[in-house]
Amino acid sequence: MKITKAAVLITAMLLAAMVMPLWAFGQTDGTDWDALQEKYRQDDTVQDLIFVKYEGNAKATLYLYEKDEENNWEETLCCPAYTGSNGIDKEREGDRRTPTGDFPITHAFGIQEDPGSQMEYLKVNSNHYWCGDEEHYNQLIDISKDWHRCRGEHLIDYTKQYAYAMNIGYNTEGTYGKGSAIFLHCFGYCEYTLGCVSVAEENMIKLLQRCGEGTRICIYKE
Repeated sequence: MKITKAAVLITAMLLAAMVMPLWAFGQTDGTDWDALQEKYRQDDTVQDLIFVKYEGNAKATLYLYEKDEENNWEETLCCPAYTGSNGIDKEREGDRRTPTGDFPITHAFGIQEDPGSQMEYLKVNSNHYWCGDEEHYNQLIDISKDWHRCRGEHLIDYTKQYAYAMNIGYNTEGTYGKGSAIFLHCFGYCEYTLGCVSVAEENMIKLLQRCGEGTRICIYKE
């Protein structure tokens, strides 16, 4: 049987396709967490990565990775977490879903005193709202400086959830109705959130103490 060069080439291409990773085709059955770590390995502006691996039924596992002197990622925290009651893949305000994607952490804040946060920390008072109005949608507002009848979340009212918190940089452009006030915060009274990510208070304190400017949070299916 005569084997042509074309046949050899086709065979080689088929074999390569069999071993090629799925992400090369733009499809994957799961998240390539290693690729996310590699993405930020040489980025000096990112020293901390938070992975939220969604497992279903509003349950997830949160991992914190910190970069060492040789740009290797070291896991320094692993703990249970909750997401929105309807899971992830947020599309709009009120869908009770947590956003999926790779986001910055933009603010650290809380009702309690600063626990030693690596990021600049805002101690919340009665003037602070996370605005839901169209003009200031998805912005932190101090009504003593920018007064209006804010329809957003009055942060100090959420004494358990916002004892300590960080803002997840979702919809930073402020598209009205896309979703606002998406935080990483302490457990509330239910085993789910309305769209945020929650962890036990002691773990929220650890995150504040360890995560500096440039921290990224990646939220995907496990």
